[in-house]
Amino acid sequence: IIRFMAERHTALSTGKFITYHDVPWGEVYFRQFQGRCLMRFAFSYGNKLEQFQKVMEHLGAEKSTEGDCSYTLEFMDNLFVKFILWEGDDEFPPSSQILFSDNFPVSFQAEDMAVMGDVIIGSLKSFGNSVSNDKKEALENLENIKSEEEIIRTLNIARARSEEESKYLQ
Repeated sequence: IIRFMAERHTALSTGKFITYHDVPWGEVYFRQFQGRCLMRFAFSYGNKLEQFQKVMEHLGAEKSTEGDCSYTLEFMDNLFVKFILWEGDDEFPPSSQILFSDNFPVSFQAEDMAVMGDVIIGSLKSFGNSVSNDKKEALENLENIKSEEEIIRTLNIARARSEEESKYLQ
């Protein structure tokens, strides 16, 4: 977010969405993204589609057609994230996909996008709990919503870790 605000590199989207793996350096960080974002998202909402729908509709996200349940959310100025869920059952665990509008790589690097996905999912969970019927639980979970400073601190920590990991890959 800091890089976006400082550099303001933007581009118009063509309306297409890309996977994290399609982002430059996305294949290098994919395992981290898979664990921090895709699996966490699937196991948070894969068997709670109604709760996910309520949260996304309350946020004004646009319903999509992919998977068993999907929504497109505008993250920032003309930058969209599509959250797709496939419900789990007795034979298969839930699964998910997170897609990014094709203009995302102009504004954010792969490691930034992984942290962003992690923060968004955490915020969705906290927000979902805050709109639940249990007011005591909702108040406790509101305290977990990350402030802008926490997001920036998390991005900086992730960047440092990514740079450290990159040294070992070379």
